[in-house]
Amino acid sequence: AAGRHSARGAAGAAAPLAAPLRYVLLGTGSCGGPGKPRLLSREECTQYARGERLEHIGSTREPAEFPGCVVWSGKHVEFNEEGDREAGCGSVQRNRGRCVCAHEGGVA
Repeated sequence: AAGRHSARGAAGAAAPLAAPLRYVLLGTGSCGGPGKPRLLSREECTQYARGERLEHIGSTREPAEFPGCVVWSGKHVEFNEEGDREAGCGSVQRNRGRCVCAHEGGVA
């Protein structure tokens, strides 16, 4: 009985909260590198869409575009699994997209 109680308690325990992210939308330049905001993970991209009440349309593998989280036309969010960092955010901006990057802890 004690084993079941402790397992139930562990499963019901709240996970530690991650530091809040400050999102940055870029139409040019790129995420990552010294002094720049970082790329979002696939999960963070989904959380961004949910938090901004935008439609998350899934993920893609578009090697000619920037990797990571992209907002299209200000309303759809997509995660590019296989992009090229060298392409920069301009690679999505020309199609009305913006890269979503983040600073840790809510500060630049």
